[in-house]
Amino acid sequence: MGNGIDISERQFLQSHTPYKSLVGKYNRVLVVGGDEDKCRYVAQSYGFKDVVMPVDILRQVGSKIWPFNRYNQEELEKWGRTDLDINKPFDAVLVFCDPRDMGTDTQIVLDLLLSQNGQLGTRRANHEFSSKPAIPVHFSNNDLLWANNYSLPRFGQGAFRTMVQALYKESTKYELDCHIIGKPFHYTYQYADNLLKNWTKNGKDDLTVYMVGDNPASDIMGANNYGWKSMLVRTGVYRDEDRPNIVATPDYFFDNVLDAVNYAIDHNKSYII
Repeated sequence: MGNGIDISERQFLQSHTPYKSLVGKYNRVLVVGGDEDKCRYVAQSYGFKDVVMPVDILRQVGSKIWPFNRYNQEELEKWGRTDLDINKPFDAVLVFCDPRDMGTDTQIVLDLLLSQNGQLGTRRANHEFSSKPAIPVHFSNNDLLWANNYSLPRFGQGAFRTMVQALYKESTKYELDCHIIGKPFHYTYQYADNLLKNWTKNGKDDLTVYMVGDNPASDIMGANNYGWKSMLVRTGVYRDEDRPNIVATPDYFFDNVLDAVNYAIDHNKSYII
């Protein structure tokens, strides 16, 4: 990278990086979320061989599958592929990040969850429905809210998960059995912990790890539950007026990430996430 600082891919962990552990378990996957079709290539880099995105389905089936989609013809031709057989059954749905076309993605995901064995364009009979969908669905980030430069927090991938679950229940009367990773779930912290130990090449169990985050309900709760030092910054969804009702209390409060990192460096030989 720039400024003479080399960062290896082995040091880099995003919410969907643990999906690497699903390679080999699933063959054909529907990958949801992200700008353009960039998540297709991320999934392929993880090792998934048969990757389809909603834009591929939309291009082949046409707007009738979701008449209110956001794509124009140029975008469909640029990002949607026609060399994929969308009639081949799907094995799983993997939500990599927040959808950019919520309506299309919601419709296609529900179509597959309600299908006969992952076959697009089919529907199970009512007596066949249960909490278990036709194919598994995985969500990589459960944050209901996140912060940008707007004055109030915005809905995140957790809102999309809530929509999918609510629509599944409305359609079947059953609660959707889904798989959620990301913060604050244990699996993601364990994955990050193993990454750190592998990177240090010594597998030590006595690493001091500080986690810096702006969301008490995900960053701080997950760090506390896993036994890491937690640092909450005031640059995201958290506001000091929220403190009396905070869902997870951090070890430290800081105004920004730089202050948190400097504190950790000054006080310990540690690792910072």
